[in-house]
Amino acid sequence: MNTMDTQGVTALFSLISIGILWGLALLWNRYRVDSVRQDLFEIRDLLFSIAMKHPFLFQHPAYIRLRQSINVCIRFAHKFSTTRLVVTLRVRKSLPPDTWPETLVGLPDEIQNELLKVQKMLHFRMGCYLLHLSMRVAWCLLDRAKQISSAAATRAKREISEKVEMLEAQAAEEYEMETRSAYAYAAAAGH
Repeated sequence: MNTMDTQGVTALFSLISIGILWGLALLWNRYRVDSVRQDLFEIRDLLFSIAMKHPFLFQHPAYIRLRQSINVCIRFAHKFSTTRLVVTLRVRKSLPPDTWPETLVGLPDEIQNELLKVQKMLHFRMGCYLLHLSMRVAWCLLDRAKQISSAAATRAKREISEKVEMLEAQAAEEYEMETRSAYAYAAAAGH
């Protein structure tokens, strides 16, 4: 085989490899969209089960708007991208703030907490999707951040406790010295 044949075969295999990688990228993107939609359907089912326990929610603006948000995410998941997120966040600054939390006013605390939990789940899942993080990786990162935070808080509490104990010991020592000197002064003045 001469050099021209080797280069031709290499070019052919390179094109085939690029085609395979392109196909895998397309399949991966479809999988990501299907996966996020499935998760969003489950979040919407959770919201529905909350409303089943409290039937008046079906007519409440908080439920309606949250369900509409989930439906929009399901419908347009294939159009969401990190670039569009950045552009949206830039444009969002000029728009009025979201008033959804205000619709929760008047609902019992238990229901408010459940609806806020669903909203957080929605935001977390869409954030993972837009940042191309798998849920497992995101949970691991979140868990690690909690561990680091907990360790730092424990260390800070221990340091504060040690310093408080040291200050208390110093204060007790100073009090004892002042008491002794007061007794000594009183004893010297009395003689």
